[in-house]
Amino acid sequence: MLTLCLMLGLMMPGSDATAPPSTTPADTMVVRTVPAAPTAASTVDKAQETILTLINETRTSNGVAPVKWDNKLAEAARLHAERMADTGELSHEFIGEDPLMQRLTSLNVYLDRAGENVVYDQTPEGAHDSFMGSAPHRENILNAGYNAVGIGVIDRNGVLYVCEDFAHLLVKMSDDDAVQAVSKTFLQMRSEYQTGGLRYVKDDQLATAVQVMAQQEKPNGPAAMQISGARVAAAYATTDPRTIPPQVAQLAKVRGVKAYSVAVVYARTPTYQGGLYWVSILLYSHAPATLTAQVQ
Repeated sequence: MLTLCLMLGLMMPGSDATAPPSTTPADTMVVRTVPAAPTAASTVDKAQETILTLINETRTSNGVAPVKWDNKLAEAARLHAERMADTGELSHEFIGEDPLMQRLTSLNVYLDRAGENVVYDQTPEGAHDSFMGSAPHRENILNAGYNAVGIGVIDRNGVLYVCEDFAHLLVKMSDDDAVQAVSKTFLQMRSEYQTGGLRYVKDDQLATAVQVMAQQEKPNGPAAMQISGARVAAAYATTDPRTIPPQVAQLAKVRGVKAYSVAVVYARTPTYQGGLYWVSILLYSHAPATLTAQVQ
């Protein structure tokens, strides 16, 4: 049976989820074949579906939640599988090709970690068995930190070049929607603490402070305290704007304030290539003149 596989795992700095070790094997095997037209799309689709089924059956039987199919990850996997098929080589990065994380973010994928398995084999079942017979590849498949996968399969003369791109996808929303999500959670907390509703202020100065914070890759609560009327503020970075860190949630207990503002910027940076939501919450001792809305 013809088979060979390689794996790659990447995790963004600061992530607390378990991820496979990052490794780039030094040796690859070149398969010399006569170029041929790919098989019918339906055959390739079936192979991809088979591999996805096998992945999730394996995860479930090992007590790990299934991964969902993601079209963007699948597009990246297919493009990489084509490169492997065209060159007859297995690699995670060819000359002139971006590294895995850049390939995924260039397709506007919101993620904070990713891993890749590549193999050639004659059947999808054989490809999966090869991955499961290798500890690093098995670790990618069973990694509970991943929630999505895209699979690309290219056929060359009966040899299947397979690329599996795993990722932990983030919640994807616009900055305005993220502001609404933070506000909703914050006001729910104030209701639970019985500290009262607050009027919402759209503060351009706070928005600018958060943009700078993202550029500097560092939360900066004190910057918001320079804004007129500021009583207390907090800043943080998160992968999910719908949740507020426990230490920041203490702001919901503050009494004697009249209004609040929230600013959020989603940004990809050199350190956090997959992107993070940078957030600041500011409470005012009095309602500024720029009052734009009231939220209970």
